[in-house]
Amino acid sequence: AIWFHDIVYDARKGTGGKNEEDSALVFCQFADDVGAVCAARVAKISRWIVLTKHHRCSVDDELDAKYFVDMDMAIIGQSQPRYSAYASEVRAEYSHVPWPMFCYYRARFLRATASQDRIFNTQHFRGLESTARANASREARLLELSMLASLAVAVDSIVVLVAVMLNIPTAFSVGASVLILRLLFWLAAERTLVPYPYASLPRALTAVFAASFNPPHAGHVALLR
Repeated sequence: AIWFHDIVYDARKGTGGKNEEDSALVFCQFADDVGAVCAARVAKISRWIVLTKHHRCSVDDELDAKYFVDMDMAIIGQSQPRYSAYASEVRAEYSHVPWPMFCYYRARFLRATASQDRIFNTQHFRGLESTARANASREARLLELSMLASLAVAVDSIVVLVAVMLNIPTAFSVGASVLILRLLFWLAAERTLVPYPYASLPRALTAVFAASFNPPHAGHVALLR
């Protein structure tokens, strides 16, 4: 389940659980080709892979399934610097999505995650609950503010353009003020995120990826190159 989870990963066409379902199908095909995996085990592993669509387990799911799902979600319970880097990597993967739309859907996912009765299914990972909720809530709040700011800038740009064309000083002043506030917001909040592509990469003959359980991000590929 670990090796085949997200073996199919398409940030453009694989949303809504399609990546997970396709990954399960690839595993089933692999198991069929090998011919030495019993049907019950194939069904179990396929079900575990599909569980990563929503990362919620029932009381009837096996303990190993719960550990597997919690491992996949553990990243959101990491320290703030590591989580910020992860958030930037996610944005890099979905850079084809317009920023306001990305903010809306990503924030909605994070709000839903933070509002769950419990994020993790096993006692081993429960210690990450409070950090995970704080990380998810903080990023969701930042994205929501950024989305509103982006929309405000779009409207404000039109106001400034009209004010210049019609020679309306007051409207121009208001519009310019909003643009300045947007810049201040970027300096105070968004600038602190770790952007991709990274400013510098280690120049060594060997690179070590320590327990990177999620599928390769754009940053990983850059390091490998």
